[in-house]
Amino acid sequence: MKRGKTKTWLLAGALAWSSLAIVQPVSAASSFTDVPEDYWAYEEMDEMVSEGIVSGYPDGTFRPQQPVTRAQSAVILGRALDVDTVKRAEPVFSDVTPTTSGAGYIAALVEEGIFKEGDTFRPGESLTRAQMAKILVEAFGLEGKGDKVFSDVTYTYWAYDYVSTLVANEITTGTTPYTFSPSDPVTRVQLAVFVERALAHSKKAEENVPEGESDHAGETTAPTPDDPPAPEQDEKEDKDEKRSQGIESLADLRRTYSGEMTAEEKEVLRLVNEIRKEHGLAAVKANPDAVRLARFKSEDMRDLQYFDHISPVYGMDMGLDEKLGLPIVINGSNIAAAAPTPELVVDAWMRSPGHRDNILANYVSMGVGEAEGGIYLRYWTQIFVYEELKQ
Repeated sequence: MKRGKTKTWLLAGALAWSSLAIVQPVSAASSFTDVPEDYWAYEEMDEMVSEGIVSGYPDGTFRPQQPVTRAQSAVILGRALDVDTVKRAEPVFSDVTPTTSGAGYIAALVEEGIFKEGDTFRPGESLTRAQMAKILVEAFGLEGKGDKVFSDVTYTYWAYDYVSTLVANEITTGTTPYTFSPSDPVTRVQLAVFVERALAHSKKAEENVPEGESDHAGETTAPTPDDPPAPEQDEKEDKDEKRSQGIESLADLRRTYSGEMTAEEKEVLRLVNEIRKEHGLAAVKANPDAVRLARFKSEDMRDLQYFDHISPVYGMDMGLDEKLGLPIVINGSNIAAAAPTPELVVDAWMRSPGHRDNILANYVSMGVGEAEGGIYLRYWTQIFVYEELKQ
């Protein structure tokens, strides 16, 4: 990928209309008969239509749930990046000719390294979600790795790094809290939303605007779904009930949670100490109150249906030691969700710079807490203890 060259046309977004356009343009999303203004992705679609990046069909429809072909994706991406299709070397694909719809964009994106050269391009095939992850990361120069683990995108899967980067940049969150569906086709509305998010992310990066900076590693903003959100349930009553059973003191914490770690929590500690040993760092022990606090944090995320270092009830992780009167001083925390095993969650943390820094930091003890259930199926928390106070 020619990164330096890419940045020169990354944010342009305007369309130089080509005779290879797949469909005729429509002026705004509201013009589509099948996209009402209360549609879940209306704003993103309206932006992409206004920029001339996506368009509808001559019959006035957009057909948001129709799969996008690989050729169509090349056209949409080429428009978003405002690539120059003039004087491009013809790619050597047996199934792409000068008359193939989108041929100019295909040639340009192959030359830029976004699509790979090969014997065939398969222009009429649906673009898969895994392929979408790769081309968006390459096209927009996205970086970073997230700690979210999908059960259908293992660490050995060819697109794992691309999917992780896409999630880390909040371009996608998956089809469910624990699946990405990498082989599923990308729909027209999904690609429009993904491209709009990628353009917005790149614009922020160009303007050097901080995005949700935090003293803690981990997710700090609520993810946006790839598809329409599920119908809202009346959660207020349930949440209020959970809050009435809240932890308000050290005595509450010790009465509610054991300081002994489970086998899986012990395995996380063992893996962390192995990693610390490899880096010439001293092993750390488990602190019972940190274990209690870590387990409480994981259950709080599960029960109140959030994934963040800031609890809607208790606030920031940092400060809970003082708030609850614990005999420890906390200097960091890691959280994760959906990882099914200790090995996967520790590996995910080590792949993320902020989480890795926490694991390799100078602290005297730690707590590990795991909670099963909830929308992500499994939640993990590490609490790092800087100082143990005398009681």
